[in-house]
Amino acid sequence: MRSLITALALGSMPAAAATLEVPSQYSTIEAALAAASNNDRIQLASGTYDIPSLVMTANVRIQAATDADVTITSSTGVGSVFTVASPATSLDLRDITFDGAGNPDLRLIQATDIQVIQIWDSVVQNFTTSGNGAFLDGTNVLAVTVDNTRFENNSAVNGGVVSLVDTDVTNPTGTTINVRSLSEFIDNTASGNGGSIYASGATVTLADTLFSGSQAVNGGAIYA
Repeated sequence: MRSLITALALGSMPAAAATLEVPSQYSTIEAALAAASNNDRIQLASGTYDIPSLVMTANVRIQAATDADVTITSSTGVGSVFTVASPATSLDLRDITFDGAGNPDLRLIQATDIQVIQIWDSVVQNFTTSGNGAFLDGTNVLAVTVDNTRFENNSAVNGGVVSLVDTDVTNPTGTTINVRSLSEFIDNTASGNGGSIYASGATVTLADTLFSGSQAVNGGAIYA
């Protein structure tokens, strides 16, 4: 009986997260994402990856391999590089340079009704969108974490870098964005409000963060 109970217990345990390596195991980021399950890690070798717009269907971390120099661009992307919505509930980006140069109307992330967006030790530069939030346009995103990341030369209508809008009246805590650990916002602009950050119904928490050269009609760096 004990062996049967043990077997049943083990059978109910979730599968361990996997690391999917690009390009050694999967030729492209798209192929790795298509094979990924929740909590897997997509690990990138050094190089520049030009990817199309992608709809996330699992909660994953996309990261550079140790000591790798990784740049992601999207010359053919439309609207957003990553769209995060149900069934996905989170996206974690680490140690990558994201460069929007060459695409005249593109943001990095569009997220709706999800739990968490995180970016660590990265660079987001040269994104221009005709909408809101060149890095992130988020509606009802529970929490955003920005850690040791530089945002430079990005532009949008509201929130040159980040636009967060919380319309979920059932969420007592609301949306929060936590920016920390020497993150930098350099020369970002909005044609409307919030040269770097626009927050409506959202709480902005800053620690060890630099803003320089942010421009907007209202709220040069932050409109909240």
